Formats: sequence, C-alpha cells, structure tokens
Amino acid sequence: MSDSKGSSEYRSECCWKSQQSVLVAGEINHISNKAIEKWLKVNSPVDFVHVIKKINNCYGHVHFYSSEHASLFFHKMQKKRFEGPEGHHIYFTAAKDSHGNVIVYSTPASQLPPANYSDKNKLPIQYALYKEDNVFTIVVNTPGINSKDQFKISVDDDDKNLTIIGELPQYKSDLNVIFDNRITGQFSVDIQLPEKIDQDQNVKTEINNGITVFKFRIKNSKKRKFLNIL
Repeated sequence: MSDSKGSSEYRSECCWKSQQSVLVAGEINHISNKAIEKWLKVNSPVDFVHVIKKINNCYGHVHFYSSEHASLFFHKMQKKRFEGPEGHHIYFTAAKDSHGNVIVYSTPASQLPPANYSDKNKLPIQYALYKEDNVFTIVVNTPGINSKDQFKISVDDDDKNLTIIGELPQYKSDLNVIFDNRITGQFSVDIQLPEKIDQDQNVKTEINNGITVFKFRIKNSKKRKFLNIL
C-alpha cells in the first residue's frame, strides 16, 4: 500500500462527495481519528484519504480517493466487527448523503464472481426431498425454466440414485454489465433416495414460479413374485 494512504493532511473534494465515504462506528468514542487512521493503514483493503471524526463521537467517516475505492472498501468490510484501536470493537456501514439518504455502493465488476459457471457441478442448486405414502416428492429451485422438456432424469441400476439435469437460461443483452451474480448454465442435482423408485411409472412434473416439483412412485418391495419351477 502506498505511503499516502491515511494522510490526514490531504484535503480534497472527497469531503464534499458522500459517495466517496463510508461510516465507521462502534466503541470509538474518545478514540481519535489519528488512531483509526493508524489502524486502517494496516487493515484497509484499499487506499483511503483520511478519517473525519470528533473525539467524543462514537462514529466518523472514512474518505476515499474515488467512489470506486469507497465501494471496494464497503463490500470488503461491511457486516463484520473488528477489534480496532486499543482493542475497541469497530464496524463499517453505509454513509448518508446531505439529504439523509443511505448511500448505495456499486459493486466493482472486478470483484464479482462469474455469473455463468461452465462446470455444472459447481452450480449451488437447492432442492428438498419429501415422502408421503408411496411417493417421493423432490422440489427444486429452477428460475427461468418453464417446460419439463428442459430436464433430463437418469437413474442408476439400483433404482435409488438419480440425477436431475437442466439448464438455467441466460439473459442476453448488448447492455454494459454493472452487476450480475445470477446463476446460469447447465446444472445437475444428484440425489440418493432412501428407497427404490419404480422406473416403470412416469414422473409427474409441475412447474410454477421458478419452482419445479417432481413426483416419483416408490417401488413396491412387498409385491409377491412367483418363481419359475424347473
């Protein structure tokens, strides 16, 4: 990090731009801005200009060179509590503008996870498994899928391990992306059932509001079989 980070002697337009500040608060009454700056020089993920804080207040503001610096800092440090100067707990949250509105920080594209995963096994698809009488019901979150033809289901020879395969559609646009953390692409859900299913029975499927429900008939293990006598 550069030596200029945290210099209180530096004064710029950042003091007049709310988008370039983040609120610091916590057990920091009687903690000086200099002490917070010294702590931030070690712990801040980005360069900052200075800290503005009155000695008796339990809050202050960290000012940055740009709104992008402020956004990077905010998204790295928010929702965490730190052991700050002199062992006092501090945390960072959104600042407010001159009208009292909470600042909305954009997420820099360089910090975003990829929206489209090429490896289907990495898609964190959520599902639930239920049983009632002789039916297994599997509920899967499938936003954007509206037809049962968009799924494939395979079952192992043991009739207890099945895989649901599908693909979450992408939104195609020529617009410049500011933020996109949607999950898209092909996925597979591997499910181990406690009992065998009857592969001779059709799978009933219902799709509604981004949720797909599959119903599998459980194999009747008590069905009596007649053996051939040789």
